[in-house]
Amino acid sequence: MGLAAAPLLLLLFPFFSSYTVAAGTQLQPPVVRKRLTANFDYNETGYIFSKRSQIGRLQPGLRPSPPTLSLSTVQLCEPSTECLPCIRAHLTMDKAGYLNLRGFEIRFLQIKSNWHDTVQITKSRNATIPKLVEVQYDCFEAEVGHTVSVSLSTIPNYGINVTHMYSIEEEDAAPAFTYVLVPEERAIHISVPVGPDVKARLCYQQALVCEEPEGHTFQLIHASQSQNTTLHYEYLVPCLCIEVYYLHHDSRRRKICPFQEYPEAYGYDFWRSGRFFDDSPADKDQMVMEFQSLCPVKPVASLCQIHDDMTRSLCEDIPNSTALESDLVYRIDKVDNNPHICFKFSCGNSSHVECSHTRDTAWSVTAEVQAFQLLLRFTSRIPASFSATACTPSAHHCDSSSPVYTVRRKDDSSPEEFHLILPFQSLARCVQVWRSDVLYATKHLICPDFSNRRLGLVVLGFLLGIFVLIFLLLLNYQSIQKIFKAPLWRRTVLLIYSLDSEEYKFLICAFADFLRSVLGCEVILDLWDGGKVAQIGIVPWIYSKRELVKTEKGKVLIMWTRGSRRMYDLWKRRDVHSNLWRDSHDLFSAAMACLHSDLKEEVQKGRLGDYTLVYFEGLCEKQDIPGPLRGIRRYRLFEDLHGLVNELRSTAQPLSCWIRAGAKFLVRRLIKSEKTVGLQGRVDQCRLQDEKRASYGWNPECSVIPDPTAVFSQIPRVSSSRLSTV
Repeated sequence: MGLAAAPLLLLLFPFFSSYTVAAGTQLQPPVVRKRLTANFDYNETGYIFSKRSQIGRLQPGLRPSPPTLSLSTVQLCEPSTECLPCIRAHLTMDKAGYLNLRGFEIRFLQIKSNWHDTVQITKSRNATIPKLVEVQYDCFEAEVGHTVSVSLSTIPNYGINVTHMYSIEEEDAAPAFTYVLVPEERAIHISVPVGPDVKARLCYQQALVCEEPEGHTFQLIHASQSQNTTLHYEYLVPCLCIEVYYLHHDSRRRKICPFQEYPEAYGYDFWRSGRFFDDSPADKDQMVMEFQSLCPVKPVASLCQIHDDMTRSLCEDIPNSTALESDLVYRIDKVDNNPHICFKFSCGNSSHVECSHTRDTAWSVTAEVQAFQLLLRFTSRIPASFSATACTPSAHHCDSSSPVYTVRRKDDSSPEEFHLILPFQSLARCVQVWRSDVLYATKHLICPDFSNRRLGLVVLGFLLGIFVLIFLLLLNYQSIQKIFKAPLWRRTVLLIYSLDSEEYKFLICAFADFLRSVLGCEVILDLWDGGKVAQIGIVPWIYSKRELVKTEKGKVLIMWTRGSRRMYDLWKRRDVHSNLWRDSHDLFSAAMACLHSDLKEEVQKGRLGDYTLVYFEGLCEKQDIPGPLRGIRRYRLFEDLHGLVNELRSTAQPLSCWIRAGAKFLVRRLIKSEKTVGLQGRVDQCRLQDEKRASYGWNPECSVIPDPTAVFSQIPRVSSSRLSTV
């Protein structure tokens, strides 16, 4: 190509988009001749100045990708000539969206000498350009140290031009190398080509110099033996650089800083490598924080609020609170300086929260629960205004619809301690307190502790309960007196029995005494009313006592034994004058005659509530009870003593639940009393006497029953009006 086109190319050069490619890439294998390769059938044309190119059309609705142009240095070693450095151009492009694409045009211009060259690649007549185009041109000769402009355009022209600036440096100006980052090892692997020995090191790029980390030194690489080494870093930050250079004096150094656009370089290591200094004044509404970093990077800082139950990573942003920065010193005014308000630094895609390092604040508040009010006590070293309101806590906020109360310390001459009183309704919730004379303030949540008040309420309730109990006892005094003076089982009881033996009479008397003294029953027993019996006779006495029992809703207790069955059978046969008849006073006969009609009438009506049959274990069995009497409720003592006691319990007067509960407890105590134990002893004696008579062949026809008055004389007489207390 001639030099005539050079001025025009220089005029066109500013219109091309351009950026500089770092020189010194590793040399490629030598090229033996100039050539062009592509992945489609093409025609190559080299010319001085091209005709005016046609305008191409792009596919509507589709935004095509621009072509990619990469440059590298190779050695052109043609036969019988010296090897010369030249530039290789490699083109890749996605054809999608380019309608009727026919080829490409590559232009080379060496800036210093105006040496230029142009090559045009077009597809053959019947050829088809594939979707992914790849073209490589070897190569454009250039002088070492000169800058070459390489421009790429399409045929037809779609308005997309790509221009790169490239220079070939001296082969020994600085060593070439490659690197691999290994984050898990916190290391960088360095590789160099075979050649002279080199040194490699890591450094942090500052404004003018690249400072080597403290404690780290260079690594020597013997490139003729081993071309690899490993450099360990402490912090992966944007200004971390890799520097490689030869060993001779004043050798040029190749340095790259590849982590400036690396997102991880702005993460944890970036903040950990820096230092923060809290310079906030204690007597001003201002927060000041200084940041010293390994890299000349200026983060953006704003305010955020940390709640008591939050970590720093969850610091809640405070709107419109960006701090002013000057030489990495960040300031913000009109702020309540306390440990809950922090600086939030942001850089790249990461952030860091730094809070005040002191716990000393200019003011404090405490809450005291008083009668029908909440007292907030403030202590402030500076003039300030404070506000408070009752609220309901929810998550990290406190919803409030209550009025706001404000108190103020006017100036330095005012007392440092003052208070604010909130009404009683706020005691059921929490209270928010904050400084109201600044733009940025944290709201402190105070939930008063009512434990002491609750203890007082418990004591008050206990005393009130004792008072109510005493009052109820006084109201029920008469009822309680009746319980202890006249037991719950105070009923009229008529005892009917058969005269079996002397021991059995003692047993009947003991049982009657148990009913009277222990259970408080009004017992009717012929042995205790012998004078009346002798005066009016047994039959009138029986009838009169039966009417008395019916009138007073009492009970007729029929004491049954084996002898009672024998006498009952004789009475049924009207054989009362037999030698086997053992009732000399005709008590049993008179009683049966008196009660027979009542029993028959009660059985027909299905009501036998006034009659109860009682027999002692060992003195009678169920088969000894005759048929007419089996419909009566019966109890076997002492197995069914608890049931008999409940049967005799009077229900004339309704009692409250707590009195009935106490009565049940007394029943259990009465069953285990000494009277019950003594009665058990009498039963055992009767059973032993019966066994002895049976072993001696005792014949009831020959036995003589002692006079009942002798038995009656041995029982201590107690007035029938006497009542026993349970």
